Amino acid sequence: MLAEFDASSPVSSKDIYRLERLRFRRLQARTFDGIVNAPPPPGYPAPRINLLRIAVALWQEVHDVADASSPLQEEANARLAVLRREGGS
Repeated sequence: MLAEFDASSPVSSKDIYRLERLRFRRLQARTFDGIVNAPPPPGYPAPRINLLRIAVALWQEVHDVADASSPLQEEANARLAVLRREGGS
């Protein structure tokens, strides 16, 4: 089915998958930034360092999937620099 789709589409199924994965991961990363940048509720079970590491992993994937020199890669680079300074490795 994918071969048939690719034969008739100007955009390959792999490119569509990559773009959707990038869009979804960016939404996750931006949403997670809100969690990392707010004080956790009392008794929150995850230490802040764990939250920072998750945020780094999300932004790293955005960086890796985005086209080189794209605004998304630049956004990921900026967030990664901040998160790593805060201790997210």
